[in-house]
Amino acid sequence: MPIKADTIMGFRARTKVIVMEILDELGLIKPAKKSTPKPPPDPKNISKAKKVASILLVFGFASFMLCGNSFALLRPRNMDQVTTDTWTFQSVNVATKLVAADADIVSVSLTGVDINPVVTPNTSLRPVDITYDYAGAVDNAGGVDMDLFGYRVTITQTSSNDDADIGDRGYLQPIRSDLHINGFVDAAYAFYGKIYIDGDSTLNQGYGANLVIDNGAHAVTMDESGNLAGLGISINGSGDVTCGGTGYGKYSGLYINWNQTNALTVDSVATYIGVQSGALLDSAYRVNASGTLINSFHSYNSSGTMTNAMNIEGAHTNAFAFPAEATAPVEAHVADENSTGRIKITVGGVDRYLYYYD
Repeated sequence: MPIKADTIMGFRARTKVIVMEILDELGLIKPAKKSTPKPPPDPKNISKAKKVASILLVFGFASFMLCGNSFALLRPRNMDQVTTDTWTFQSVNVATKLVAADADIVSVSLTGVDINPVVTPNTSLRPVDITYDYAGAVDNAGGVDMDLFGYRVTITQTSSNDDADIGDRGYLQPIRSDLHINGFVDAAYAFYGKIYIDGDSTLNQGYGANLVIDNGAHAVTMDESGNLAGLGISINGSGDVTCGGTGYGKYSGLYINWNQTNALTVDSVATYIGVQSGALLDSAYRVNASGTLINSFHSYNSSGTMTNAMNIEGAHTNAFAFPAEATAPVEAHVADENSTGRIKITVGGVDRYLYYYD
């Protein structure tokens, strides 16, 4: 808080008046006229006066520095004439900014952070913006790069409550994002991640989103509606979704837009499911429909060149597994039927055909 020069002068003048009055009370000030000489002052009184004045100055200055817009000076007894005097100082708000190197920040303890900005229309807003440059590892002979996080949350459940009922066990959500849309929006992403390759690089793994679930050797008990998944997507609602113009919109639980134009050296797949050696997986792809499902699998070629709708490669015990005979879609054999047509397939790279009948 800046202090004006005239304020400091006023402080000095008032202090001087108070000190003079104390010295006068102790008989340490000589009279203006030499009428009746007074005895010399007692050295003890002089020492006492100095101490009192020093203490008074210290307390007065402390009050001046610690109080807000105004304060009243501390005063000794028998000085009632200054009980109503108040000194007022100019108050100026100065914007502050804390800048510290990473090495200077040891730990920060917060009980909570609440970010609730005022949004101005037609103005971009980023309440939290983290940007930094990383030059790479310094030690290339056995050293490793740092772990770099823009934002990291770790929640460890050290003990649990004794309520086994669903809904009363609590929710653990390291990161949660909610978007409420009520109007015109070009794009809305609850979570948006990008990876840019800005130069020829050596990269072992790169994921726009990386999700890992590891239960180790610990058993997990689920409720009837339970699900344990690396990625959980739930599509809800009853309102219609339309597409204006001549476009062909899609409403997808999982949307993959492949726009890589290079004939890559490695295998390119839109969705890859790997089963490690020794692991057990019942189904790589499964559909369980309680409602109305039109197509479990739909392959559609709009304008491109599609070679195989399905490619079975390597040893398989069965190409297909159907229900028992006379159970739809399998029907009992009818003798002496002439085929209506055939479906081309390849077996070992050789053209073969599946015949069908009316």
